[in-house]
Amino acid sequence: MNDSTSFLPMQRLSIFMPSRLSDDEIKLLFYARKDIFNSLIDSLSHEEKGSIPQHHLIVGQRGMGKSTLLKRLDVALRTAPLNAQFIPFSFPEEQYNIDRLSKFWLNSLDALADTLQTEGQEEKATQLDEQIADLSRLKNEQELSQKAYDLLQNTTQELGRRPVFLLDNLNLIFERLAQIEQSKLRKLITVPDAPIFIGASADLLNGDYTAPFYDAFQVHYLYKLTFFQALDLVQHLAEITNHPDFKNQLTQNLPRLETLHALTGGNVRTVVMLFALVSRGFSADVFQDLEALIDQMTPLYKARFEELAPQAQVVIDAVALNWDPCNLEILRERTSLENSQLSIQLDRLGKAGWTVKLGKRKAAFYEISERFFNIWYLLRRASRRQRRDLIWLSRFLQAWFTKPELQDHAKEFARIVNEKKKIYDLSYGLALELDPNNTDAKEGLMVLLRDKLNKSAEAKQLFKELETVHRESFPVVFSALHEAVFAAYDQNWGQAREFWKQALAQEEELQQADKLQNWHIAAAVTVHLGYGDNLMALFQKTGRDRVMRPLYEAIVALKMDSEEYLATQVAAEVREVALAIFQFMKAYNQPSTNS
Repeated sequence: MNDSTSFLPMQRLSIFMPSRLSDDEIKLLFYARKDIFNSLIDSLSHEEKGSIPQHHLIVGQRGMGKSTLLKRLDVALRTAPLNAQFIPFSFPEEQYNIDRLSKFWLNSLDALADTLQTEGQEEKATQLDEQIADLSRLKNEQELSQKAYDLLQNTTQELGRRPVFLLDNLNLIFERLAQIEQSKLRKLITVPDAPIFIGASADLLNGDYTAPFYDAFQVHYLYKLTFFQALDLVQHLAEITNHPDFKNQLTQNLPRLETLHALTGGNVRTVVMLFALVSRGFSADVFQDLEALIDQMTPLYKARFEELAPQAQVVIDAVALNWDPCNLEILRERTSLENSQLSIQLDRLGKAGWTVKLGKRKAAFYEISERFFNIWYLLRRASRRQRRDLIWLSRFLQAWFTKPELQDHAKEFARIVNEKKKIYDLSYGLALELDPNNTDAKEGLMVLLRDKLNKSAEAKQLFKELETVHRESFPVVFSALHEAVFAAYDQNWGQAREFWKQALAQEEELQQADKLQNWHIAAAVTVHLGYGDNLMALFQKTGRDRVMRPLYEAIVALKMDSEEYLATQVAAEVREVALAIFQFMKAYNQPSTNS
């Protein structure tokens, strides 16, 4: 961007109301959902005159970019070459007055008048407003509905442009229509040259998209942004808002940004708000950045929560404060509501995009769908202990993301050890030949001898050398972890427990970024040797199940041999890292194969 007029002022970063942006501003800002936008434009471009239309449904939780995507489509459909063939109908995000088909068609005529006015066709817009006023005087519902639809069809045919309805909260609109009216609408939109519907819904999983009404819809899911997608969006925002120096800040704070991404759920709206916050500079601590972001979200989240009915508030309170996904039994205990009442509320909340169901139908767990709302609610309402849990989690995640190669290295390490152990042995030998003081190579060789080559005596000898010769570069915590593993191999849990307690007591070194893998290996071997329950009990007794929660949950999953446990019973903010640790530990415990 060379022209300063191409930059977007920070105050125009529309977070909640993309409809207020000009066409040029929305084209500049729109970025995160270009793939789906291009797919939808391509589908529209292939609609031939007189065709039975392909309708589309965009599904994603609040803040994932649905409204901005619909606004960008609106702009595209009013721009050449698509404006010669189509005319967009844009609606308010919430249409609370729709309870019958006639009101839907009247709202549609208002949307058409708005588009005509936006395009500068004032006379046609005024004429249409007068016709709408005349129709509104009709008392017969069936007559009003038919005449309103006829007026819509006649007007767009005169314009020579096919209607494209851009409808937010599509599922809520049509749920308010009686079944017979839904059938009428379905019939109207599945005939040749019918209007094209592009709808959006916050209902991620609970909507019945197998119902007949949705047969004609192709469903597109707006998934949470990966960290690299979020990073790409942040860099784009820095570019369009003229923050050329922000890229240097990003490079220096990538682990912190990835931690914030993990805690905010990959939500597009939250990423935009995060950029607006950190573009002025990162705080001294990652938790301070999180609290500042929460402060910005408070008016929105508070107002949204207060809009809920009292019983729905009780259910959301219970689900959010539990943090981990919860089943009906937990909710019944926390809310004092019966299963029938809970089922009704959870169904409504799911359809409105508040909650999401995990797991199998008869063993379902529920969690808050917008994860940053859950974090916000925890910090606003939670106990001192839960607040402390979040602080510890933010520190654990920052340590994990400080060494991004850990995540890829985990699987690669296990693969090499298991499949190429002789070559791995030689590589360590070569490393030591080149540098006898390479403590990492010596430690790696010691682990290899102990865990994969069944050479316990050689491993202990090398360990003693590390303890005596390289004590300064071999911290107490990792010495204790290795001692614990050796004791477990000797089937002496009493001694292993004391060394584990010694390691867990090292407060400053619990989350040392470059040595996290030592914890994973020690835990994997301890579980493999049959001491999983003992280890979990020790973590709980010392409180380290909270301080190092992703590791603890991975140990639980490894003991159960259940990835499903992490997917359905562990908080989303913990789940991803815990899953990576679990997969590493499980692979590490696999029997070696000779090369």
